[in-house]
Amino acid sequence: VGTETLTRELVPSRGFQSSVDYKLIFGLGKYAKVDSMMVIWPNRTAVTFISPGINKVHIIEQSEKNTHQWSI
Repeated sequence: VGTETLTRELVPSRGFQSSVDYKLIFGLGKYAKVDSMMVIWPNRTAVTFISPGINKVHIIEQSEKNTHQWSI
């Protein structure tokens, strides 16, 4: 069991009339599973997914239910 934390920030705009894809891709290396995944939205709400599947695409949309306020 590892204690590694992987983070990514999605900033799709790159300049005037320019943007990049909205996909975030994580490589797990030697690990075969993920214990949890947390998404923190720009309004500081967050949602946590326990044991998300690997080798698949997760489509995550911001929702007012099942979120909690994140304080920094």
